[in-house]
Amino acid sequence: ALHAVIPEALDDFTTHSFPKHNDAWPTGCSILVNAQDRANTIAAHGRAMWNPSPPSHVAASNHQIIQQHYHRPRKMANPSSHVSFARGPGINVTVKLTPSSLLADIDEPDDGVATIELVGPADFWFGIGFGTNSMCTSFEADECPGGGPYAIIVLGDHVEERRLDFHGPGRVLATDSLETVVNNVEGDTRTVVLKRRMATETKDFYSFPDPLAALPAALDIPIILARGCSHEFAQHCGHGPSNLVFLPTKAPATVCRAGLRGLIGGNEFDNHRCGAFPLSTLEEHKNPTCRIQTYSGGLSCCRDGQSLLDKEQEQPWPNHKLKYRLKFRFYFQEYKPATSSSAMDSSTSVSPASHKQLLRFYHQTEAWAGEYDIPMASKNDPPEQHVHVITSRWKVQDMLFDCDLYDATICTGTGSRNSSQTAGIKLIYAGPHCHAGTCLSMELYNADTGQLLCGMQPIYGKNSSETYNEEHFLAIPPCLWSETGQDGLPRAELLTLNTTLWSIKRSNNTFPHTGEMASWQMRGILVAAGDLEAGQKNTNDGIGHSLDRAEVEEYEASPIRPLLRSAITRDGW
Repeated sequence: ALHAVIPEALDDFTTHSFPKHNDAWPTGCSILVNAQDRANTIAAHGRAMWNPSPPSHVAASNHQIIQQHYHRPRKMANPSSHVSFARGPGINVTVKLTPSSLLADIDEPDDGVATIELVGPADFWFGIGFGTNSMCTSFEADECPGGGPYAIIVLGDHVEERRLDFHGPGRVLATDSLETVVNNVEGDTRTVVLKRRMATETKDFYSFPDPLAALPAALDIPIILARGCSHEFAQHCGHGPSNLVFLPTKAPATVCRAGLRGLIGGNEFDNHRCGAFPLSTLEEHKNPTCRIQTYSGGLSCCRDGQSLLDKEQEQPWPNHKLKYRLKFRFYFQEYKPATSSSAMDSSTSVSPASHKQLLRFYHQTEAWAGEYDIPMASKNDPPEQHVHVITSRWKVQDMLFDCDLYDATICTGTGSRNSSQTAGIKLIYAGPHCHAGTCLSMELYNADTGQLLCGMQPIYGKNSSETYNEEHFLAIPPCLWSETGQDGLPRAELLTLNTTLWSIKRSNNTFPHTGEMASWQMRGILVAAGDLEAGQKNTNDGIGHSLDRAEVEEYEASPIRPLLRSAITRDGW
């Protein structure tokens, strides 16, 4: 770890001198060490001291970009202004907060000054929203009654303040609280420096908290950043969340190296997205999807508003949105709540509710890249060995999120991760997400016993006229269970919070493939600790022991073996 000191003056840390607007401050409170750029640090006697211009003796070998992140500082003896930096889709932002207690000028506002510098593309609109990481200030279930955040939008030479709607443009705010200090264009980059009061009594505007009040912690403000396709304010062509973590100027703060980062289509690429073994085997196998240096294509290239075309192909529908119409059919049974009745002998009988809440349990075998590459098999291998394998192991508890069910879609209920309140889960549905063109099989095991919980092989259509059995189409059937073991389905078994699950995905790799996925989209019920009958435990039949690393590797290396299935699936689904 090194130490760094942020200078007091805004001019000493401006980012507009960077040759490209994508090469400035990364997300969070960070600095880029680049000897060719103006904003620069040099290591000397164990400290990274700020150097506003690169020293003449810096060797060419130091011209690579190295990223260093600040840890949160300790409480300061002498308070000062606080500054933060962030980067988004082709946008850099620098915010400096100077509380009123530090202002010497009597003409400055009593509640402090916020100085905001935005650096973005000269030919497109760009902007920043404060106080949230999404287009909603506060969700209530799946509704957004409060609308979107306060935002500053740069439209060429014009800068305006808006109160955004939930995924909508919102309205321009009539009262202009901004003072434009700088609005310059240099090459393809526009730099805008603005000043405004830190606090406001109008609810449509954002009030910056006092960073001194947050000490000894660092003030952390969530933001959203976006850029457009022209100077006209319309749907963005690149966006993303970030955070402003404010650090004091003129005070040392610990920094550490964090590796390289990069952008694809103006959106930041997470270079640490692949989990380590045993959560994932992608990092261990050096899968190209894990690093931007080796990424060759996939989901990160297919964002909304972007078109993938041949190099010389023209956009066939310029400035035109394609519209789709979807039709859904829902089948349901009427819900009957639990009832109780009293008998003549004063006893009470309880009839349970007709249905239980099905919760969503989700995991990616490619944790947590969201996709992965299937490398091409060696031409020397026989066709039957053209099989690529990835695996993942995780705990049942890792799929649970201890929050109210209606707070977010990932929530599994308050106390769901607490073993004193929750015994575990029972799976009712397990749907493997497997791209049919290369998918050979997906399997889900209880790794503590070796029992196969769900095994899936694609079903090939055979009849050109039979619905859902068409020739040249594949079906990927889910696994189904019943809580009671009735309806012709196997009985769902208790998987305790500490149960280790194990996923194996096999794909054909005769040809290379990008953007492959291997997730489990599951539904099930929570089993409360008090609902277990006396002596009840998870009595799974199977191997009866946890497989060690050697057994795992030997088993995973075998592409040809019988596929077991413990849950019923139906041909033709």
